[in-house]
Amino acid sequence: MSSSMQQTFFGASGGVALAIALSMLGAAADALLKAASHQPQPFLNLWFALGALATIAFAVGWVFLMPVMKLGTAGVLYAVSSSLLLVGIGYLVFGERLSTAEITGVAMAVGSFVLLGRLI
Repeated sequence: MSSSMQQTFFGASGGVALAIALSMLGAAADALLKAASHQPQPFLNLWFALGALATIAFAVGWVFLMPVMKLGTAGVLYAVSSSLLLVGIGYLVFGERLSTAEITGVAMAVGSFVLLGRLI
């Protein structure tokens, strides 16, 4: 797909939507790989295969995102949204609990997401 076709297909807000969708895919891949790591043979199970496929799909999607969004903006969107998603997955799926400092960090990440939304 040419760069002009990508610009037309994704547009400015489409790039943000794609970055957030990729964050969800990346967080899902990480959750699958965490599930794989709890197996007796972490590299020889369905969770690992699905996590690896999701990681490859993420990389392909990232290539489509790069022509329509600045790397710094995409990186910040990815970092903040994937961090929040991973905290949620850790809490809801894996029963991980947050310390007071970690809760403060999550609140700051939410604040940065709000501020970033005003800049995009």
